[in-house]
Amino acid sequence: MDQNSPSTTRPVLYDGTIEVRFGDLDAYGHVNAKNYVDYVATTRLRFLDDRMPLTAAEIAQRGFAFYLRTSEISYRRPVTGLGTLHVSSFSDRLDGARLVVRFEIRNADRTVLHSDGTLTYSIVALRTGKPVDEVPSWLSGLFFEPEPVAC
Repeated sequence: MDQNSPSTTRPVLYDGTIEVRFGDLDAYGHVNAKNYVDYVATTRLRFLDDRMPLTAAEIAQRGFAFYLRTSEISYRRPVTGLGTLHVSSFSDRLDGARLVVRFEIRNADRTVLHSDGTLTYSIVALRTGKPVDEVPSWLSGLFFEPEPVAC
């Protein structure tokens, strides 16, 4: 089964908030660029742990991990000062061991787009340290769910 086929599955929307920490700011009071990837990863892990049937720790216990391969980030408007950010992301594609995640980072009321982009992960078997040949359905089910059947 092609887990990327739009006629059979749709991405799960990972949605959450994160607080800007004082240490995230540079000398000009802007969030340092390195923190944007952390914001996406942190909110995805929180969503997984809080709202999905498996936690990140349980995925690791089953022998899998996600390693960041590439990041493509567009900075639209700077994040300045302390406050709350809204982060949403979804899995765009799962191709073998390659998981492509698209994201947006907005202000708390979602009216300002601060950043968007794509993170690409390799799904790795912890036993071998190598990307997997095939992702088990229980794992892909955390990122893609069946489309509702129209009546």
